[in-house]
Amino acid sequence: MIETLNRDCFCVSVDPEALRRAIEADPAARGLHRLIEERCPHLFAALPLFVSRRHVDAMAAVIRAVESVVALPAYREAALGWAPEIARFDPGTPGAFMGYDFHLGADGPRLIEINTNAGGALFNTILARATRVL
Repeated sequence: MIETLNRDCFCVSVDPEALRRAIEADPAARGLHRLIEERCPHLFAALPLFVSRRHVDAMAAVIRAVESVVALPAYREAALGWAPEIARFDPGTPGAFMGYDFHLGADGPRLIEINTNAGGALFNTILARATRVL
């Protein structure tokens, strides 16, 4: 079913002109559309990717494993042993923008990056403004 959706469903798409307008609507993003076109033209996929429950469960298992390891005192001491004192501050939450980036391949999802920046939220907001249901 998922493979069929990914191969044949053209029900949601990104309107390139709406994407440009969404980016340019923010004065703080002036010039960003040009940079995206020049440096990373495939930042936004034209169509959605449907993900199977099996792959979602596999990604959730990886996230649980990572979070259980980083919570271990021995790991924290090893990771923070070389860091400045400010890095030891624990705000009590992993952050509003904690992100686990996976790529999906023929053999399933693979974790490629863990990040804590808000860039993904910015891009997803822009993308939502440029998405249309057909």
